[in-house]
Amino acid sequence: MIRKYTVAHGVYETSLASAQYESRLEDEVNRLIEEGWQPYGPLVTSSNGDVTIFVQPMVQTTTDEPGVGQGVIRQVEQGFFG
Repeated sequence: MIRKYTVAHGVYETSLASAQYESRLEDEVNRLIEEGWQPYGPLVTSSNGDVTIFVQPMVQTTTDEPGVGQGVIRQVEQGFFG
C-alpha cells in the first residue's frame, strides 16, 4: 500500500544544455531511491520554448502486508496505472 508520494523533477533549458543539467533528474531519483522511494508510473515531460520539465512520480510503500507494495509497482510497470 502506498504510504507517501512525492515528485522528483528536473528543469532543462536548451540554452544551458550541459552534463550538469542532463544528470539533475537522474541524481534526484537516485537519491530518493537510496532513501527508500520507488519510481511510480512513467516519466512525464512538459516543454515551453527552450525549457523542458521532467517529472518522475515516486512512492514509499508500507511493508506490513508482504508483497502488496511490490504488486503495486509491478502493475505500474506493466501499464495498468498511469
